[in-house]
Amino acid sequence: FNNRLTFMIMGLLFPEILLFQAVIDFQDADILRKRIRYVGRELTPKDDGLKKWNMELAFFAGMGGFSKGYDNKDVMDINSLQAFLERPEGKNLDWTKIKRTIRHRSRSDTLIKAIAILQLLWIYTQTFARIAEHLAISPLEVTTCAHIVCAIFTYGFWMKKPFDVQEPVNLKESRYRLRPPRPVSSGAWLPLRGRGRS
Repeated sequence: FNNRLTFMIMGLLFPEILLFQAVIDFQDADILRKRIRYVGRELTPKDDGLKKWNMELAFFAGMGGFSKGYDNKDVMDINSLQAFLERPEGKNLDWTKIKRTIRHRSRSDTLIKAIAILQLLWIYTQTFARIAEHLAISPLEVTTCAHIVCAIFTYGFWMKKPFDVQEPVNLKESRYRLRPPRPVSSGAWLPLRGRGRS
């Protein structure tokens, strides 16, 4: 709660600092995404599991979103996450299911952020329309427009960042494992290919 309150006050009083933090978060997530994809190419050249790492997963990992247990000390930092992914247990993860879990736990999605940006742009458009018609605008409106510019860029850099996820994803849970394909039983009927009708 205290962290959210701090960010809210920063956004109201110093929006440029919040924007600066969003830029740093975006750069860190992009570096991590490239790093994990590189690990994926080195370890599993035929498997594209880690190559599917996107900004959403990178943001989540940077926030301490992955763990290897149910205790706070089991939360993985970037180096321990990379070491985990290099081990056999880390190569058999279903990233599609993990992404679904993150989106389910997140309290904000792209649609809500897009609607907020449209509302901000509407206020901005109204203010500029008044300037074009030579109508008076107040200092408060000028300040609001300055905040809007920072807010739009902040939303843009944080567009893929999960919001308010309360608990990390435990990568050792069996539900996040890829299931091997089912073997075909010897009595199963298989169609014959390349053979014409008799």
